[in-house]
Amino acid sequence: MMILPRLLFLFQLPGRVRLAGEPSSVGTSLRVWNQTRGGLLLGRRHSWYTPLRHNPAFPPGWGEGVFAIWESRGLVCVGQLWDPVLSRIRPYSELRGRFGFGVRDLFPYLQVVHYIRSSGLLGDLRGGKTPFELLLGPVLWKGALSAIYRCLNCRGTPHSYMLAWEGGWGSAISWDTWEDIWKEVSSVGIAALLIENGYKVIFRWYYTPQVLARWRGGVNVLCWRGCGEVGTYLHMWWHCGRVRGFWTEVFSRVSRILDFQIPDDWRHALLYWHQLDLARGDSLFCKLAFTAARLALASLWNQAHPPTWDMVEHRLLNWQLLYQLTVLRQGKQHGYAHIWRRFRATVGMSGRGGVGF
Repeated sequence: MMILPRLLFLFQLPGRVRLAGEPSSVGTSLRVWNQTRGGLLLGRRHSWYTPLRHNPAFPPGWGEGVFAIWESRGLVCVGQLWDPVLSRIRPYSELRGRFGFGVRDLFPYLQVVHYIRSSGLLGDLRGGKTPFELLLGPVLWKGALSAIYRCLNCRGTPHSYMLAWEGGWGSAISWDTWEDIWKEVSSVGIAALLIENGYKVIFRWYYTPQVLARWRGGVNVLCWRGCGEVGTYLHMWWHCGRVRGFWTEVFSRVSRILDFQIPDDWRHALLYWHQLDLARGDSLFCKLAFTAARLALASLWNQAHPPTWDMVEHRLLNWQLLYQLTVLRQGKQHGYAHIWRRFRATVGMSGRGGVGF
């Protein structure tokens, strides 16, 4: 099924303003959408990618069989019938060689040509591709959705959170690295809570003394744990002397469970930057363990004392149970044994654990 042509009709929806009573988050989404829609000319009535099959402008079921055959030959959208060099609709004789048109294709071809000329699509085709269509280029289907996401993420213009992380990283972080990080975050687990924590950490959602002092005068800029250092984001998560012992134990325990020495690096713990030669199941457990450690630390965010390994292990035991119940309910293994076998062998399952996250 070709998805992209159908998505183009979503882009032709008009922009609108936030209505009374709608949450502020809706206003933010509309503002971003309207900017994207205007900047990429997504509101144009017709598109180079207007589909032939499943085109809502056609009578229901009309040409379905013919268009399915055209689709199998690689002809899926109106723009492929347009010759940008000669600024004309490609003649039937040319399509015979390009897409293997035969006698049965002549009448549907004439009907499509009539649709192009009568619907106003011809003028849009003559006007050339929009910035969004140029972004997709000749790649119609494979990788097209990824191109859309990269476009909406404004690839090439780093966000403020990216620049903030680069300060601790010590160098510029490439877009490829960020895409790897987002991929790791989105695959951290089957519970939304785990993915949400990854988003919050990366977006620097957690407030720090430094941020609160900048917003409100009179707020102490020093770390809440009493170490005497300025409470920056990376300090609160990693560099504070009161939490370094906690992270050292986490890395030591995880390395012992996996029988693999994991470098004591904040990029592994906070950004899932895993340049490690681990099996898939062990890599996922590593991410789960670091997520559990972050949630334990976040639960004591403004407290003087750090969390303990028992708090991390408690969460891992609950998540192990969640995976086990998922296997029983869906009848699928989901790599359960590969993820949890080393952990089970280390801590045992003698009634330990609990409920909640």
